[in-house]
Amino acid sequence: MNKKDFLWNMIGSGLYAAVTFIFTALANWLTDSASAGFFAMTFTTALMMQPLGIFEVRPFQVTDVRFKYQFAHYFSFRLVTCALFLMAGMVYGFITADGVGMFIAVMMVFLFKSADCVGDVFEGEFQRRERMDIAGKSLAYRMVLVIAAYCITIALTKNILAAVTVTAAAAFVGFFLFDIRWMKRFSGIKLEFSSDQVRAILQDCLVLCLSSLMCSYTWNCSKYAVEAVIGNQVATISYNMLMMPTLAINLVSGIIFKPLLTSLALKYAQGRIKEFYGVIRKLLLGISLLTGAALAGAFLLGIPVLSLLTPYSLSGYRGVLLVLVLGSGFTAVTVILYYVLTVMRRQYLIFFGYLFVFLPSLVIPKMLTETAGFWGAASSYAGLMALQCIVFYGMIRHTSRKRGASDETDS
Repeated sequence: MNKKDFLWNMIGSGLYAAVTFIFTALANWLTDSASAGFFAMTFTTALMMQPLGIFEVRPFQVTDVRFKYQFAHYFSFRLVTCALFLMAGMVYGFITADGVGMFIAVMMVFLFKSADCVGDVFEGEFQRRERMDIAGKSLAYRMVLVIAAYCITIALTKNILAAVTVTAAAAFVGFFLFDIRWMKRFSGIKLEFSSDQVRAILQDCLVLCLSSLMCSYTWNCSKYAVEAVIGNQVATISYNMLMMPTLAINLVSGIIFKPLLTSLALKYAQGRIKEFYGVIRKLLLGISLLTGAALAGAFLLGIPVLSLLTPYSLSGYRGVLLVLVLGSGFTAVTVILYYVLTVMRRQYLIFFGYLFVFLPSLVIPKMLTETAGFWGAASSYAGLMALQCIVFYGMIRHTSRKRGASDETDS
């Protein structure tokens, strides 16, 4: 990965993460608590269900270095999964929206995120062709467009529905201006709805998609526990704000790790195992150092900075914030270990690893939140992420030993 690739990946990923901060903060300040709370949970749910739209194809796509599937196959399959994602948004809107306006707002949020889903398959193709700089540029330019659209609209109207409608339109304008235009440099853009290819990609990635949906829920289950147990909009908004710094570590881990996926897949496929694990060890060390720095920053500046993003008081929640940041460190480690298992093509191990943690996540966060409020919710998040790390680490050790035994047998 050269400097240009790293720089543009960092800019694109940074702006992508900033969307959540900016959108939530402006909703908190410029709309009433009911609208802001509803938007926060709708946006969280759209993010949680986004694995259905991307179907977790990108880790498979960028490590498909032997071109088992062409871009036309990935693109066609992505349109199918985006339709499923929008249908899921429709169901969520019917269940939660209070009135037609709220329902349309839900659908606009999901439509906006569907543009991200379609853009992701283009950016994955750029990465597979070792042009991470173009992937970063297209993401960055699209995010600048949607941030500008949202900020201007909500500032002028102070209305969530208007803001998310304009933002959804801007997201698709950005997709056509940047992703499609740049893809034409590599190949023509066409669709191939071959039932055999769609079925094959479905079979290769279904387990990863289900795994990612379980993972996404586990990441967000403490938010839903706070909403269900405490039950007022101010608490929902406050806890969502305390969760914001957890994005920072996950963002940086993505900046560092995603560009390395293709080269790691090549190392593993070529049998350069020592080099492969050497890179993984460096990444885990980097995450450990980053988590330590984030804990120090959260202790000194976390509450004062977050208080600027919401009109509601966060004083007294420093300890909760530190537990959440520690949990985000575990989350970043699980992402790295997940990608290692993906490179190893151990989709079913990933599925059962996530299932092992997903099942207790349906119960434990609510129980702990009922007992200890925000402290219980934060502790459940950190504990579940630590458990996920242990499970994935054990699976990687098991796979490595099996490969070692197989190599000895072959020799």
